[in-house]
Amino acid sequence: MKNLKLILAIIVVAFAANSKMMAIPSSTISILEQPKDIIGCYDEVNRVLGVVAFNENTTNQLSFQWFKDGVQMVAGVHTPFEVNEAGLSFGNLRFEHSGIYTCAIWDANVEAMADARYSNPVTVYVISKPNITRQPMSVMANAGETVYMDLEATLYGELPPSYRTKAQWYSGNTAIVDGEDFEGAKSSYLTVHNAEKYYNAQIWCKVEGYCGSVNSSTVTITPTPGVQLDQDVMGATSLCAGESNTFTVMASATNGGDNSNLMYQWYAGSSKLANGADVSGATTNTLVWTVASGTTSDINCMVTYGTNGPSVTSSKVSVVGNDAPSFSSTITDMVVEEGDDIVLAATATGTSVTYSWYMESSTMSIGSGSSLTITNSTTDDSGLYYCVAMNPCGMDQSNSASITVKDAGIVMSVDNADKFNFNVSPNPIQNNSNVTFNLLTAQNVRLVLNNATGLEVAELANGYLPRGNSTFEINANSLNLTSGVYYLTLVTENGIATKKLMFIK
Repeated sequence: MKNLKLILAIIVVAFAANSKMMAIPSSTISILEQPKDIIGCYDEVNRVLGVVAFNENTTNQLSFQWFKDGVQMVAGVHTPFEVNEAGLSFGNLRFEHSGIYTCAIWDANVEAMADARYSNPVTVYVISKPNITRQPMSVMANAGETVYMDLEATLYGELPPSYRTKAQWYSGNTAIVDGEDFEGAKSSYLTVHNAEKYYNAQIWCKVEGYCGSVNSSTVTITPTPGVQLDQDVMGATSLCAGESNTFTVMASATNGGDNSNLMYQWYAGSSKLANGADVSGATTNTLVWTVASGTTSDINCMVTYGTNGPSVTSSKVSVVGNDAPSFSSTITDMVVEEGDDIVLAATATGTSVTYSWYMESSTMSIGSGSSLTITNSTTDDSGLYYCVAMNPCGMDQSNSASITVKDAGIVMSVDNADKFNFNVSPNPIQNNSNVTFNLLTAQNVRLVLNNATGLEVAELANGYLPRGNSTFEINANSLNLTSGVYYLTLVTENGIATKKLMFIK
């Protein structure tokens, strides 16, 4: 039994000694070269992150595992290449490769990845060449003006904090330098003073980045187009109410401007004209305007280049809307003694009115002016007179006035008309009229028609008539009456009455 215990003790001691002889040494990993940041261009090839390390205690091969943004990388998912080697290759750089990388390094023979040593974190930046998202624009300027040109450029991808693009403006092939005429030659915003010095110069900007450069479109400074009047406003200035007239201006663009950019606006006084019932072409070079009665206005046209460009205004023409004549008063009937003067007057509204006087028995004008005077009248001057007023817009005819020149030996009574209800209707006569009167008793009656000179023209009644109303007809055609003044004389046993009437043929 003692021997068995001794044998077992020897075995245990021997085993312990053998175990001590077989113990695996621990690793001490040193990183000789840390990975470095990468600034790469999109689609660039052969870019690699690398780490150099060795095991100080053993010659065992080291294990590597790369991480991106703290996530363990998987081959075929994060990169088409191996992620378990000292070097991490990206193939063609893509924007999604941008991130923070670190590498775990351990000796798999003596320790797990959890005990690995990690490299310093590094950043991979993948960027594009510059891209101009807003091009500069050509501008127009007057001499002495200052103009501005600018552009916007972007880069895609993750950018280093200190990374900046560079800009350089050119005039033709010559780089622009800041000075008296330029500011911002190396920025995205270029200021150009004394614009006329650089009319039609070919100006462009070169934008440079880490991954290349791009040129902007070429722009120019051109003189601001102006407007000149080739023909001032033309059109009649004295118009008749309701009459349409055309007013025209002719203009052209200057400094190489396009005539299609000319804008027109017609004015009446200070008011803009707009197309409507009386106006057309209010915003063209030709205005058609129907003038209203009593219109007095200054017409002119403003021509502008573009919406807010320079403009020129035509001369003003005064336009008057004239009316046709219209008689504002009537000519008064007159009864005069033979030898007296006859003075007739008529007044018509309107401008530039001329007058002509007529006797209805003749088509010949017997006078002009707003009044007619006949001296030393005779019975031949008896009749109907009227006046015609004329101007360029039309004419008007006055009423017809009855003028009676009495012979010194003829006495006509106009008394007692009301006594007999003595009446003629219609009066004036045109074709036929009825003569009515009332007798209080049956009696002998005579009814006679005389002309203005007292000459009997017709006897309408001569005999015994009953009490009450009586009616007789005057037929102008059957009596061959001429235009003029006539008198009806009613002779009864109770008195005499006279009634004046006119016949207008």
